[in-house]
Amino acid sequence: MKFFIPQDLSKEQRDELYDRMKIFANRTLHSHVTNRKIYEITFGHVEETLTARVGEVLESVDEKVIVILETMNIYLICTPSRGVQRGMPVLVGKPHTLEVVDFEAEAET
Repeated sequence: MKFFIPQDLSKEQRDELYDRMKIFANRTLHSHVTNRKIYEITFGHVEETLTARVGEVLESVDEKVIVILETMNIYLICTPSRGVQRGMPVLVGKPHTLEVVDFEAEAET
């Protein structure tokens, strides 16, 4: 799967939005966000297993996943009201993560 943000954006707008979300997460969490582009993560939450997939609704917050970011210790699931337009992203500790699927690497231009 090629990297995308589930909004009607040009590549330049998409890259700018992605960078702004990374900067916001860096400032908010005081933690370095990697350049890894993640499509999906599956993780344990309470007594169930959840999957967050870019472009699909994350049931636990009933919002579409816009991006999934990674820091050294946690994954950040960003939805409109959780890390994109306002608020803190959904935080998933790496020990609770069962599977991570990356987007395809983008070709250099």
